[in-house]
This record gives sequence, C-alpha cells and structure tokens, in this order.
Amino acid sequence: MGILHEEYRERYRLLGLRIAYYRKCKGYTQEQFAERIGKSWSFISQVEANNGAIVKGISLDTLFCISDVLEVPVSKFLEELWFVSGLKKDRGRGCGHKPRPRPL
Repeated sequence: MGILHEEYRERYRLLGLRIAYYRKCKGYTQEQFAERIGKSWSFISQVEANNGAIVKGISLDTLFCISDVLEVPVSKFLEELWFVSGLKKDRGRGCGHKPRPRPL
C-alpha cells in the first residue's frame, strides 16, 4: 500500500474496527475470514487493530472483496470517517478541497 499519511491514522483505525465488527457479526474468526478474502491472518490482524507504530491500509480491491464476503455494502465501512482527523471542523480543507459557497 505504500506510505500512509499520519493524519489519516484515526480513519484507518476506525475502518479496521468496522471490518472487525462485521466479521464478528458473520461469525468468522480472523483465520477463516483471511482465507475467504485470500489474505493472511496477520494482514487481517494488522488492519483490524491499526494501533501500532505502522498503520496498515487496504486497497479498494481488498475492501470490495471484504464487502462481498461479509455481505455488507462498501459504504457501511466508510460512513462518517470524514468526521475524524479534524475534518469535522474544517470540512476537508486539509486535502486541498475548498467547499463551495452556499447559495444565499
């Protein structure tokens, strides 16, 4: 995945927690789930924890596969992640995005 931005650490942590939540709802162990999505147990463990020195991200392909296996829409994993990392306050300005002016 390459180097991940430190400013997104909390988003990755929350994404990992959501993956763990839906995995457990389906009754899969990390080992069973890893086998179903073609990844290692250690990969799943790192993604779900994401509380170490190194943040583990996932590709969109992997997220789509996770979504299919858990039968959960991709949107459920990403809902409201923009609220963390201070974006609730500045609404994305840290990413170079400028909000459009609201009509009067």
